Amino acid sequence: MKTEFNTDIQKILFCTDFAEDANNAFDVAISIAKAFNLRTIHLLHTIPEPDAQYWKTYIYELDDNVDLKAKHDVDEKIKKSYTSKLPADLTLNVNVKIGRDYMSIIEFAEENNMDMLIIGKATRSKFQGSFLGDAIKHIIRRAHCPVLVVPQKS
Repeated sequence: MKTEFNTDIQKILFCTDFAEDANNAFDVAISIAKAFNLRTIHLLHTIPEPDAQYWKTYIYELDDNVDLKAKHDVDEKIKKSYTSKLPADLTLNVNVKIGRDYMSIIEFAEENNMDMLIIGKATRSKFQGSFLGDAIKHIIRRAHCPVLVVPQKS
């Protein structure tokens, strides 16, 4: 079965775990958005389910506002790492999901008809595994659109 990809890129999804290579991938996402005259970059950050359940169970005992604080912390990180770098003619559509990283990325990309996924190589992040991280391998195999894996700057 041969898969045909859309070469008219209109929607790109930048996936981040906030590692250094994700920052490099964001720079590439900006360049691609400019090259295709896009006005929006879609950003997805996934919080792993087991981590989310653990901290919720533990921290809820200490603080009733844990969800608000977590959302605030993620929003601040996105603002500092990405929104501050965004050229004036681009907007960032931010999405945060809880679940298995590669599954959340694939589902989000399909549900929102993304034309390209952009992700850092993840040399030292939660995506790490053999040569390419296991999550990245799953994404590459299952994606309905091209996946650009951006290496860390040397």
